[in-house]
Amino acid sequence: MIKLTIPEQPISNNHTYQHRCISKGRLLRFMSKRGKEYKQIVQDTFSKIVSPEKKPVYDKTTNLHVVLEYRFKDRRKHDIDNYTKVLLDSLQGLAYADDGQITTLVMHKRIDKTNPGVNITILEDDIIETCEV
Repeated sequence: MIKLTIPEQPISNNHTYQHRCISKGRLLRFMSKRGKEYKQIVQDTFSKIVSPEKKPVYDKTTNLHVVLEYRFKDRRKHDIDNYTKVLLDSLQGLAYADDGQITTLVMHKRIDKTNPGVNITILEDDIIETCEV
């Protein structure tokens, strides 16, 4: 099991990626500076707290259950599904080989004005199955 807290308010997919017109009718999608910075924060936090090694904790044969608890600093509308992609992509190659291994994803959100961030829990999926009633 991996438990990790990212001490930064998450950024939405809308702020993570930008688009630029490269020719008539063609768009180039790329990660924004803010998106790259947040991804680096997630990866650095993981490396400090969980594992400094550059190989995934869970290999590609392991199905995973992920719980994300978003803590926002204000009551503005936050669609939590818009915050998930950059977070899961940032952990790819560190926590797991591929985010396609995630078979269950549970998300919660709450307001925490003094301590915004994200709590992440990653469990092997077979642990969840043995705990079901």
